[in-house]
Amino acid sequence: MTVRLRLAFGPLTYVVEGPDELPVPPWCERHRGEREGAAQAVTVEALDALPAAEGDGAFADAGFVAWHGLAAHRIVVDRARGPRWASALAALVGHDAPAVGAVVIHCAAIRVDGGVALLLAPSGTGKTTFARAAGPRSFAHNAVIVGDDGEGRPVAWALPFAGDPQRELDAPGAAPVRVVAQLVRAEAPGFEWIARSAATVSLARATVRAPTRDPWARERFMVASALATRAIVGRLCTSRGPRDLEPLDAAL
Repeated sequence: MTVRLRLAFGPLTYVVEGPDELPVPPWCERHRGEREGAAQAVTVEALDALPAAEGDGAFADAGFVAWHGLAAHRIVVDRARGPRWASALAALVGHDAPAVGAVVIHCAAIRVDGGVALLLAPSGTGKTTFARAAGPRSFAHNAVIVGDDGEGRPVAWALPFAGDPQRELDAPGAAPVRVVAQLVRAEAPGFEWIARSAATVSLARATVRAPTRDPWARERFMVASALATRAIVGRLCTSRGPRDLEPLDAAL
C-alpha cells in the first residue's frame, strides 16, 4: 500500500507517493491540489539507515536525504523520523519556485486594504508574535510563495512548512501583495517609507535559496527585485502593542 498526495503550493503542484507508514501532516488537507495539469513527481522512501547524499542535486539535513531532478524528486527519510519528509519537500519547493516565476520568502503576512503586507525581519524579531496579535488579519506567520496573477501583479500564498506549525495563522487561498515592509522593534508603533533599493536587499536576504548549487539564482533575484518595484515599500515599527497596525493602515 502507498500514500499518494497531490499538493499545491501556489503555482507549484506535486504528486507525492510514499509508503502507507508515511505520516501525513494536518496541513496537507488544506493544500490538496484540485486542478489538473503538470505536477512534479516526488517519491518518498523510509529506511532504517540513510544513504549518502551523493550525486547531482543531492542534499541532506537531520533525518532525511533528498535529490531534486528535472522531472522528479526523491526523498529518503529515517524511518524513526518519518515527518521529516515535509522538511525535505519545503526545500524542494524553495528550489523549484523560480522555474515558474515565483520565490519563497521567509516572512509574516498581514491582511491590509487591497491585499497583504509582507513583513520581513530576522528570526526572533517577532514575526509570529505580530501575526498572532493581528488576529483574523493574519495571512501567514512564517513563509509565503509569491508569484504573479498572469498580468504582472504579485500574488502570495501562505506556506505550511514552519517548524512551529500554527494553521490558525496561515490563511488558505491567494492574496495580492500590496506592501513589502521591514519589521523592526521600537518603543512606539510607526510606519515610514524606504528606498526600493533597501526593500530589494531585504527581499533578497529573506528569499529562500536552493539547498544545493542554485541553477535559478539569477531568476530568483530578478523575481525578488520585481516585487520591490510593484509593491509599496516601507519600514513598520512594532512595540508589540495593540495599535501596531494603525500606522500601516493610515499610510495606505
